[in-house]
Amino acid sequence: MIVSSGGIDQNYRVLGLVVGFASDTEGCSGGIAVENTYQSALKRLMESASAQGANGLLYVNFQNRFAATGGCSGPKQAFEVFAWGTAVQLA
Repeated sequence: MIVSSGGIDQNYRVLGLVVGFASDTEGCSGGIAVENTYQSALKRLMESASAQGANGLLYVNFQNRFAATGGCSGPKQAFEVFAWGTAVQLA
């Protein structure tokens, strides 16, 4: 699947907006896998596009945030990534 943060010089048919979401919570020993969270959000975005019959994603964007959640011994940080883009079928 072609994934682009902008447009491409190829004919395509727009299928619609797709989204992906992933989160990771700080473990009992600490640490958040930021890169893995982005990759998981992208994977879910691609799965959502594929389910619509897409073979391309254009204008892909990401947004992230840190949030607080309950943990083993008190509050822990959670890292959330939202991804969205336009599912397309390339000619």
